[in-house]
Amino acid sequence: MVYSGSGEPDIRKKEFPTHWKSLGNLRLWLFAQKVTHVAMESTGVYWKPVWQALEGHFQLILANPYQVKNIPGRKTDARDSQWLAELLAHGLIRPSFVPPPPTRNLRDLTRYRVKLTEERNRIHNRIHKVLEDARIKLDTVASDIVGATGRAIIKGIIAGQQHPDWLADKAKGSLRGKQPQLRLALRGHITDHHRLMLGELMDDLEFVEGKIERLNRAIAPLVDGGQLERLCTIPGVDLITAWTLIAELVLTCGFLKVQSMPPVGLGCVRAITKVAASGSAIEPAKGIAGYAGLCVNPHGQPLVGRTVTWRHSSIAKPVSMEDARPLSPRRIES
Repeated sequence: MVYSGSGEPDIRKKEFPTHWKSLGNLRLWLFAQKVTHVAMESTGVYWKPVWQALEGHFQLILANPYQVKNIPGRKTDARDSQWLAELLAHGLIRPSFVPPPPTRNLRDLTRYRVKLTEERNRIHNRIHKVLEDARIKLDTVASDIVGATGRAIIKGIIAGQQHPDWLADKAKGSLRGKQPQLRLALRGHITDHHRLMLGELMDDLEFVEGKIERLNRAIAPLVDGGQLERLCTIPGVDLITAWTLIAELVLTCGFLKVQSMPPVGLGCVRAITKVAASGSAIEPAKGIAGYAGLCVNPHGQPLVGRTVTWRHSSIAKPVSMEDARPLSPRRIES
């Protein structure tokens, strides 16, 4: 979208495939059109290749599709692209926060670790279910059925042992003083089916735990030791929680430093809301460099004197351009 001195903007459209070479051609075409700002919708993971191809060359703005959705009916990708360009030109897009690449990589690792931890918990519950089916009440004595004692007992069961005295003798640590209770808890009815299920589940458990350990070794060098140590002084925050806080609050690279902001707002910018004359509230864009002054006036007239109305995507009432103009965000230091 190219604005001249007066009149309607010149709409220039071109379609590109999403292969990496074609995205490079997109970048060159945008350079040729003297584009400075690019807006795109956050649609699953499909925006990421486009973002990576243009990152560092243009001022990129990622929009929430719910906030920039067009008026229903006659919806096409071409119309959506033009609608995004119009919203961008008038400063009506609230950019989503996209962290720098190191933080994105750290988030991928920590979030994948969460999924593996959930899978480990599911396997743990399946093991407990099989033991209950075999009438083995190990959980009534041992707080962790897959701890050192639990694993030794389960491996003994898989190997074919089922006598309670023999299994209770595998107790380790403080559980050695609870051998009488263990003998009662381990008296059950173990079948070949139970041994097969326990063997498969223990293999799954060790496989997932191995992946978690490899992720731990990959995450450790990516976080700052000083920040990690300070976070771990907070009651209830352990090493894994500190990793997640560093990744999710963008503390790795000192990317954002917000003045006069409570700790819970790290990595975020509080939205400043201005109420229009019609009573509809519009939340302006966040403080992205060069975006606050992007609002254009195609007709060369003062914004306050314009009668043109603009329909924001998140409200039902039309509001004037003056009311929709973005306000100054809170101060941000890089």
